Amino acid sequence: MELDFQVFSFDKTLHQLLWPIHHRECWMSFRQKIETSCVHNMYPLKLDLMFDPMPASRFDITYSLMALHHILQVEAVLKKFFELLNPNGWLCIADLDTEDGSFHAESSTDVHKGFERSVLQQQVEAAGFRNVSFTTAYDITKLIGGIEKSFPVFLMTAYKP
Repeated sequence: MELDFQVFSFDKTLHQLLWPIHHRECWMSFRQKIETSCVHNMYPLKLDLMFDPMPASRFDITYSLMALHHILQVEAVLKKFFELLNPNGWLCIADLDTEDGSFHAESSTDVHKGFERSVLQQQVEAAGFRNVSFTTAYDITKLIGGIEKSFPVFLMTAYKP
């Protein structure tokens, strides 16, 4: 399983990055990438937020990049994100807008078919967040059945009071 390591552009901007990753293959791949990139402020943490004990540390920013649609218990994870943040912290989620299921057509994994923004906003606010906002951040183009198809990706930000 390969990860997109464009996130390494954060390495000089933020003081310290802790990466909770629950898939062993992703964790190993990410750890190796950190070592070969000589990045000294990123720390992969083998963690499944749904089952493992929460870390004692709290953070100013929590973000999820194209991962939330792989989580079945979205409301529970949003509450965990809220718990992980310091007061005045920010949640950032980049993920798929609602789609027809063809984004992961080649996969047999259980995934959401993207998110209806208004529904996700209600879930985020129910978890305790405020000042929820959305913007279209990117458009992924994939070849599906020989036809080029567009999949909009939103960026959602929310504030923990």
